[in-house]
Amino acid sequence: MQDPYAKGFAPQQPAPPPQAPPGTAPCSSCGRPVNPAQASLSTTTGLPICPMCVAGEGLQASQGRAVQSLAYGAFGTASLAWVLNFVICGVLGIVFGIIAIVTGAQALNMLGKPDYQHVQNRGLLYASAIGGIVGGALVCVVYVLSVTLFAASRLVR
Repeated sequence: MQDPYAKGFAPQQPAPPPQAPPGTAPCSSCGRPVNPAQASLSTTTGLPICPMCVAGEGLQASQGRAVQSLAYGAFGTASLAWVLNFVICGVLGIVFGIIAIVTGAQALNMLGKPDYQHVQNRGLLYASAIGGIVGGALVCVVYVLSVTLFAASRLVR
């Protein structure tokens, strides 16, 4: 038996763009007619594009900045956790180590989604996110081992 609601969800081909009327130019991205006096220029190609495509480019740029902030933030937070662990207080190191793990995991999650496939420097972002996760985990392990060994040395005396 066929689902009566499923027939509306078949992929449909988009309608071909209309021919540009006189005095307009086609959008370099989608082909819609655009008034050259009111058109924006594409940030990637420098050609005129319509307002809908400008919004799409802005969204892609925002997504790229978001995932870069998370990935580099994970690595930076793990570095800060190491400094806090050995210089100031181990408990603060653990807190920032856990933050680095969570931030790196969120960056990896975002990089794996199809919406973020356009992001540049993916290899560096993966390395930063994984470095943040590993660095944060190592801070936590080192702190737990140091506290355990310190407690064990007190029991031996």
